[in-house]
Order: sequence, then structure tokens, then C-alpha cells
Amino acid sequence: MMIKKDSDVKNIRARFDNYPKIVKEIINSSENLEFSILNVLHLLSKENPDEVYRACKIFLNTLGDYYIVNSGHLGLCDMWLKDIAFPGDIIVYSVPSRLKVNDLIQYLAVNSENNRTIVVHARIIALLENSLVKVRDIFTQEEKIIPQLHIVGKVVKIIPFGSNEWNEIYPRIGYESNDEHIGQVINAYIESINDPKNRYYSKMAKEEKERLLEELNLRKPHFCQQK
Repeated sequence: MMIKKDSDVKNIRARFDNYPKIVKEIINSSENLEFSILNVLHLLSKENPDEVYRACKIFLNTLGDYYIVNSGHLGLCDMWLKDIAFPGDIIVYSVPSRLKVNDLIQYLAVNSENNRTIVVHARIIALLENSLVKVRDIFTQEEKIIPQLHIVGKVVKIIPFGSNEWNEIYPRIGYESNDEHIGQVINAYIESINDPKNRYYSKMAKEEKERLLEELNLRKPHFCQQK
């Protein structure tokens, strides 16, 4: 374990001491505080979009108990969640409160290779002390311990592609670029599944592979239309 020198501690403390001054400058920069905060976030996100996204999500989590009207969000699934959802399905998330074992949650992690934010879906397998939870990754089945603060949503409902509810909701959410993105995801999955060199899909059970391909091909006409 590396022990911090007194000089290191002083430098860290000095940086924290600067925050109140920065806050005062932001408050005084405009009569509209919301406008000032948005401008600061916009400038920060130009070079550090992932860090700003993570910070905002985590901060909103901490306010969940105070602003109960902010009860969750809708997500357009852009991955295959085994036995749960397929690309193009709509996922309804609630705020991550009242967590319990077996809850399906969405949390933010950082890709160690490029420092980019990734969204991971996992099952809670244990609630631990100090606001920690043990989870199992839906895709890799890897188990790890994460802070509750990193959980940004709890899955409460899956709205399958093509259902009456999906047809009602989808045209009202998101952007046209959603179709293009999901189309690219579907094509990438189909290519990987049909690639005999792909170790993961080559080991997949025949029935499961056929089921996945069936769902992907069902969605392809909608999301992969030629513009």
C-alpha cells in the first residue's frame, strides 16, 4: 500500500479548497443559476463527455429520495440481454431504491482500456454493508461488488418490439438516429452469430442461437431500412 506524503495530502486539500471559490464564480456569472450550470457542463463535456455523463447520472441518483417525481426513465435496448430483452425492445427503469436480491439493475462502469463509460445490466445477488452490492453480469456472468451509487436504474418492465404498447410509445421517444444505431447493432450481431470463428456464438446451444437469430431478423426490416 502506497502511503501519501504530507505534500501530496496538502496538494489534494488545496484542490478541494478551490471548489467553494469556483462555485461562487459560477453563481455570480449569471442571474440564472441553471443557465450558468448548463454552460459549465456544456464546456466540460466538449473534452470530457463520459465524465460529465457519469457525474450527472450519479448526482441525480443521490437526489432520488428528495425528488420522487423523477421516478425513472425509458431505455431503447441496443444489446442482447440473455433471457430478458433483444435490441429494439423498450426497457422501463425505476430509480434504484428499495433494492433487493434478484433485482435486475443497470449500472455505470468505466472501460479500463479507453476510459469510456459503459452501461452494464446485472442481477443483484447480495446486499452488503456500506451501501455496496454484489452483482452478476447478465452477459458474462462475472460477479463483482459495486457501490449502490453507481446504479442508475432498476428494470421494472420490458416492452417487446412490435407489441401494441411498443407501437404506441416508440414513435414518441428518441431520435431518428435510433433506427440507424439499432440497425447497426442488429447487423453486427447477425454477422457475429454466423461467423464460425466467433468463440462465444459457436459454443451457443443450437436452439438458443436460432431463437436469437429469429428475433434479430424480425426486427431487421424496421431498423435496417434503406434511407
